[in-house]
Amino acid sequence: MLSSKPCIATCVIDGVAVTLNYYPDTQDLRISNAYGACIYRTKWLAPWPALHAAMRELARSKEASLDAAASLLSGSAAPSLQAAGVASDVTAVAP
Repeated sequence: MLSSKPCIATCVIDGVAVTLNYYPDTQDLRISNAYGACIYRTKWLAPWPALHAAMRELARSKEASLDAAASLLSGSAAPSLQAAGVASDVTAVAP
């Protein structure tokens, strides 16, 4: 057993604050709502830093997509919105 203490992060998915709890010893990843009720549970086979980095990258992609959309609305040339579909549900990540 490596650790019985979870790694925890909070983020907003689809406008709802959720908490990610990762247990390195069992590789369980639990996503809980604001009330602490587990709404999703799965196995995460990569280490915690990989999950945290993935969530941060999704948040950055979302910000870039919003900037590109604003450029399109203003009539100027914009970069590709390819990442928008991937990151459309993640709005913030807290360490």
